[in-house]
Amino acid sequence: MPTFRNTLSLPSLWTIMSKVFERILLHRLDETIHIAGLLPINQFGFRNNQSTIQQCHIVVKKKNQRKHRRKENVHLSYKLKLRLPDHLYLLLKSYLCKRYFQVKIGDELSDYHPIRAEIPQGSVLGPLLYLIYIADVPATQDMLMATFAEDTAILSSDPDPVRTTEKL
Repeated sequence: MPTFRNTLSLPSLWTIMSKVFERILLHRLDETIHIAGLLPINQFGFRNNQSTIQQCHIVVKKKNQRKHRRKENVHLSYKLKLRLPDHLYLLLKSYLCKRYFQVKIGDELSDYHPIRAEIPQGSVLGPLLYLIYIADVPATQDMLMATFAEDTAILSSDPDPVRTTEKL
């Protein structure tokens, strides 16, 4: 009958060495990639010192710059007007436009301020209105656009990487 002895499980020395190697390599890669400018400036995920808050500030600043230059973004209400019967469009327009908020802290109330976002956060209609808003994002037969909620992946393949890039 075989006998078994208890052995203490220790982490593999290779695993520890691998982690040390990866950290050294990551540090060197970060420097080289930064100097060469290989990462897009609009990518804030998976990067040091690049938070979602910073990205939000950039988007709001750009939107405000456009507003001051009288350049308008394509709004949901415009798309709804083009695609829906008048009675539904007018109903949604009255629901989405000219909304205000007020803040209460203790017994103090703020003044009313306009809500600039078109879709109320957490609304029942929000997901459907978002889908209408993004429905006309351009696509071609040479690429696959896969969306789930507000996440989008765009894929293309070709034996030639240059053609793949051009398709995207």
